[in-house]
Amino acid sequence: MTRSVATDIPSNNFKHYTTKSKTVLGKILGGIFGDRSVKYHEFMSKRRVNGSLYSYNYLVYYETGCFVSMSRKRGGFFKFINGWKDINADELFMQYKGIVMELNLDVPQGVLPSMPTNKKPEIASYSDMRIQGIDKVVHNTVDIFGYNVKEKDLYKFIGQGSKQIFSILKGCLGNPNELEKHYGANGQVPAVRILTPDKVYVIIADDTHNLPNVSKIRKVFNSGTKFTLSYSVGASAWSTVLSSIKSTYKMPVKKLIGGEVLLAGKLSGKWGGMYISKN
Repeated sequence: MTRSVATDIPSNNFKHYTTKSKTVLGKILGGIFGDRSVKYHEFMSKRRVNGSLYSYNYLVYYETGCFVSMSRKRGGFFKFINGWKDINADELFMQYKGIVMELNLDVPQGVLPSMPTNKKPEIASYSDMRIQGIDKVVHNTVDIFGYNVKEKDLYKFIGQGSKQIFSILKGCLGNPNELEKHYGANGQVPAVRILTPDKVYVIIADDTHNLPNVSKIRKVFNSGTKFTLSYSVGASAWSTVLSSIKSTYKMPVKKLIGGEVLLAGKLSGKWGGMYISKN
């Protein structure tokens, strides 16, 4: 079977969603734990494509990633309440661009040496970076000292491909010639890691994954578990529990601050799908 590329998919009519939930309860939970809403496209009778671009922090477990799946409406006497069942698609397709994650280092004031606030970001090195769930090492990741880079400065990278990220970096680096030496005059940057005094930003450019005869594809960009036990002499058990929960929740993890995915599935020669972006 010849696997499809993005131009093969009739995505002009696909809806564009954001990662946020549309329900009041979903918005409240998203504000506390992060976005994990699922979008649907019922492109055939009782057949639909499901997709999500998510980033959540459930106190002791956190995860950032995306998935696409195919499902059908259940039949039978209770078909109206039986919900949906995963089924194999002819092909499932996933393409992500400009995934930007942020890790707050939570370093106390005065621990790190002062950084110049008026100096442009500079390339420090090139390295390999293993990203959970993508099943491979991203080679030629460019490592940058960001000095005064802020979250708002990363917005220009959201939803961009590797060529576009190369061009953006050339315009904002203090040593752009180093970029051209490594990648060439019209190169492509697969991933970027930017270190600032208090945060680390990771940018994953673009990639495509598609498989035939599967019910779901999931790619996890970051995940893990965390737990903190906070105890003070003489403290009550209830106070210890509350303090431990608070400390665990405050532990820094990578969170999604931007990105875009195209998620699609084919069944009986027809495509369904959606675009989802984190703004």
